[in-house]
Amino acid sequence: MKTKLDFAALIVSILALIISAYTYKQTENIQKETTAYTLWQQYLQLTVAYPELAQGMRLKSDSVCRRYEWFVANTLGAAEIVYNFQSDPLWHHTIKEVLSNHAEYFKSNSFKQGLNDYDPKLVKIIEEVIKESDEKRFKLSK
Repeated sequence: MKTKLDFAALIVSILALIISAYTYKQTENIQKETTAYTLWQQYLQLTVAYPELAQGMRLKSDSVCRRYEWFVANTLGAAEIVYNFQSDPLWHHTIKEVLSNHAEYFKSNSFKQGLNDYDPKLVKIIEEVIKESDEKRFKLSK
């Protein structure tokens, strides 16, 4: 009888451990998703506050240029986190669309100097955005 109770207790303990691990993983995923959404919301608030910066590189002065660089750095930070936390292809498409507004800036020497500061997956997206921008410009010039 004692052996059966010990075995039952062992099974219950194992099940509790499995459920705990599953719950922990789910909580961790929810936390990551919440962080990603919060950062993206902050990015969207910046686009409302600075619509001229969100539209891309059309700079007239050094002070605007510094604000634009800051804006793009903030955009890339949010995009990097959302990209890494979200596996949904729609999010990846959204990020690429947002970054396409800044393709001209991504081609600049000042940006290229700091390119290695970003996650390699994000760098790949930036390179795709640049390539697509060049292809689009080539098609328009024909």
